[in-house]
Amino acid sequence: MKVASIATYEERLDVLIDAVNSLSPQVDVVQVYFNDTGISEDKWQKYHETIYLNCEGDNIKVDLVPDMKDLSKFLAIWEYPEATIFTCDDDIIYGKDYVYSLYKNLHYEYLVQSDVITTGGKVISDLERLKKYHTYSKIFNTKYRFDGTCRDNYCTRIIDVPLSGVSAFDAKHFQDCKLDKKYIFAADILLAKWIKEKGLICNRSYLHKKIVSYNKAMKGKDTIFDSHTKKKGRELGKMVKDIFAEVK
Repeated sequence: MKVASIATYEERLDVLIDAVNSLSPQVDVVQVYFNDTGISEDKWQKYHETIYLNCEGDNIKVDLVPDMKDLSKFLAIWEYPEATIFTCDDDIIYGKDYVYSLYKNLHYEYLVQSDVITTGGKVISDLERLKKYHTYSKIFNTKYRFDGTCRDNYCTRIIDVPLSGVSAFDAKHFQDCKLDKKYIFAADILLAKWIKEKGLICNRSYLHKKIVSYNKAMKGKDTIFDSHTKKKGRELGKMVKDIFAEVK
């Protein structure tokens, strides 16, 4: 079973529909976790109806959940314990071969072990010098854009901190993991923590073309990276140090 899981909130309703419609033909279920930011019952009914009226396919499920920001997309791990979970973002449009490509890399590539597959992320090269999490430098040695294309000719496959909006894994690996509010604006780092604690391997998917893209409607709008990651860069950097200090 393939499940695409998305966390969202009321201000993202317009872009959410684009994300859902790009995923629904590719999976068995598109699970939307709508963060309750103090929504009235009337508003919730309106949002609920809007999603179902504008989203294509009969495999869409929408639930109102306590506000855990981006972490809510991990709730699918326990709701669908036997499934392959594709953790997605509401501001990304996923190409028609996206799920197929990641699923193939995750389950049918026998030469390389992949417990988690992602199209992009960060490779830590110098933990001692790591200061701010969002700094794009050789401290993190970031080599891959979120769409899977390589930034330069150096290509390693193992990723330390995957981008959780473009990742996939079997839910069975994380059944005993817990959501931690400490990581409420750091879903990527929490996923990296789980991977490290369980001794799993996260690899970058081989993608030969752009297979995901940011929704153009997000231009000029606030994102978690803009509102939190930059401001909390040192705090998030310390989180990463704590996770990888034993091995780096």
